[in-house]
Parts: sequence; structure tokens; C-alpha cells
Amino acid sequence: MDDDTIQLVVWIVAAVALFAIEATTIAFVALYFGVGALAAALAAALGTPLAVQALVFA
Repeated sequence: MDDDTIQLVVWIVAAVALFAIEATTIAFVALYFGVGALAAALAAALGTPLAVQALVFA
């Protein structure tokens, strides 16, 4: 796998993990991080650099 694919997989795994954490809590904090991780995964799928992905996540 190339770096772009690995970055995409990492963002998706992070999003799923954050959504799973949110499912076990009621704080609604991890939900927003999960949405940010999905947005960063979309940026990774479009081939943007890691710095742009980090900005999208933030």
C-alpha cells in the first residue's frame, strides 16, 4: 500500500474508534472528533498532503 492509502485507512479507523467511544459516553466530545476524522479521510481520499488533512481535522 502507498502512503495515501495508509493515511486514508488511519483516518477511517480513527473515526470508527471515536464513534465507538462516543457510543459508550454521553459527553458528545468524541463525536466532533469523529466527524473531523471523517472529513480528514475525505481530504486524504482526494490526495491532499498530510498537513492539509491535519488542518481539516482541526
